[in-house]
Amino acid sequence: GAGAGAGAGAGGVTAEGSGAKPVADDHRAALLRVCLDILDASPDAHLLQGALQVVARLTKSHSLALSFLQQGGLKKLLSSPQSTAFPGQASLTGSIIRHLMEDQNSLLVSMQSEIRSLLTSLTARNSGRLPSVRSFLAASAALVQRDPATFHRAVKSSCKIVEEGGRKTIAPGDRKAEDRLNQSTASALDISHDKGGGEGEPTPGRASLGGGRSRSHSKVMLEGMHAVMGQLLVHLLVGIRDRDKAASKEGEDAMQVDDNKDAQEEQNKPAITAADILRYIAELVRSYPGCSHYVMKHSVEAVEGEILAASGDKGKGEKKGATSLISYVIREVLPLDSTVAGAKANKAAVRDADLSRRGAALVLAMLSKGPDVRRKVLGELVATLNLGPTKRMSLHLRMLQCIADVLYSFVTAKAHSTNSQQPAPETIRVTLEAKVPSAICAALASVDLHHPAVSKVSASLLRPLDVLCESAGPPPPEERKAGDGDAQAGDKPEAEGGAVEEAAVDTALRAPGDWMET
Repeated sequence: GAGAGAGAGAGGVTAEGSGAKPVADDHRAALLRVCLDILDASPDAHLLQGALQVVARLTKSHSLALSFLQQGGLKKLLSSPQSTAFPGQASLTGSIIRHLMEDQNSLLVSMQSEIRSLLTSLTARNSGRLPSVRSFLAASAALVQRDPATFHRAVKSSCKIVEEGGRKTIAPGDRKAEDRLNQSTASALDISHDKGGGEGEPTPGRASLGGGRSRSHSKVMLEGMHAVMGQLLVHLLVGIRDRDKAASKEGEDAMQVDDNKDAQEEQNKPAITAADILRYIAELVRSYPGCSHYVMKHSVEAVEGEILAASGDKGKGEKKGATSLISYVIREVLPLDSTVAGAKANKAAVRDADLSRRGAALVLAMLSKGPDVRRKVLGELVATLNLGPTKRMSLHLRMLQCIADVLYSFVTAKAHSTNSQQPAPETIRVTLEAKVPSAICAALASVDLHHPAVSKVSASLLRPLDVLCESAGPPPPEERKAGDGDAQAGDKPEAEGGAVEEAAVDTALRAPGDWMET
């Protein structure tokens, strides 16, 4: 009854055209405080579901979203125990987290960016033909559900209808219309332009907003983004460390199963897992430019310092380090592979596979950002490939396979519509500059040929190398037969004179074959 009542209350808060009277701002704030009190009380699953549904409606107002964040709402969301969990809790929590990041203007900019990406994807999938209005709307269902009114404004400013052969299609519009709409929206927020903002800090939507966004508003957005991302990273690290402790304990107690004790410990665990938090971070990175910079700037030791400081150990809370979070994800999260035997094996394997998959999604999201972030992430991947085995060979091989899958997805994601295996020239350039082919060859040389998984891992590593070599490598052998030795002799001066990339790829192409033959 409580859940149904809360759901009805949520509908009355924001439902337009339903005949219900709008709720006053002070009543909404009071309702938000009631929901926070419910989260503190560790309610049953039905009451928690109703409270979160109301919170999801209320936080569409950015002022209430900031109030929820300032009152510790996000921490309570992420710490909710498994004993009060309900189906769909992770998705509902993700919606609330997005609301904490979005005001009216940033949501508009985010939707415009996603609509343009969606149009590009649909056009490539349709062999270069523009998508129909019906197919575009079907693919945009998730954006419509987020905020129909904002979606309408974003489509109106970002798209235009084009007739092709008697059928109506949708195409990207003029970016000047987007800029005018963004500037008018920022002006409508009535923000003072007299206060200064953070200097040199990336903020969500700043590049698209131009001069229509004030420094004070950007500063507020930056502080909110830092608060959300900081809490997510802390809970992520705590979740992964708890997983490591649980895996060690499960391995020790594999022969001593206490069902009652295990059930009690399971109920006390957070309902939002580390894999869910990785998914939230990846979604925020894709939508907000500042999030990718935040991830790259913070180290594991800095986050651990925040955890220790929050627990009262201020002396250790100032500890600094140089292990970047993205490096930690690549080297520790991607190769996760459960070694638990017995009754817990299936559950542990699913947990670790989900964590590894979400970690790979985060790395790909980082690779989709600007050139600076992409160069740093590729540098971390190359450094890891060149590192050689530092743990047991099975974990090293799993890490190599995950990195190979990430690289293959990266070099084929920017494919041309006419050939799904042909990467864009920009992708070829950045991968060659990062010396990815050489790193793949070094990784191939580091594996144990007697390991049973070596064949699968080697094939995975050769996939991105094959795509790169087909795109940027030397001409096929049949085109070189006419010149024979003369053509090959002529290649060396050219490579020495500046065509180093072709020579490097040619060497990378031959090296795996020589290694496989030996």
